[in-house]
Amino acid sequence: MSACRSRSPCTRRVEELKAGRDRTGEIDAQRLAASTLHLTADPAQCPPADFYIVTVPTPIDAANRPDLSLVVAASRTVAAMLDGTRKPVI
Repeated sequence: MSACRSRSPCTRRVEELKAGRDRTGEIDAQRLAASTLHLTADPAQCPPADFYIVTVPTPIDAANRPDLSLVVAASRTVAAMLDGTRKPVI
């Protein structure tokens, strides 16, 4: 099961970036548009790779403990894509 579901916050974020908008302001639209980075929230669109970059939020609770459930879900998604012939860095 994918960590990103249709119209989830991560899917919306990918759609925004593909449209050239970075709401965080970390990268300007011109540089984003010139990038060759392939963005997807669909694991089926991910070809076998040696490196996977996974970014998910890790919100904290009132006691400053991180909620790692999205990290776990993303890790499971990537694990399901591994074919056993590579030793990827995640």
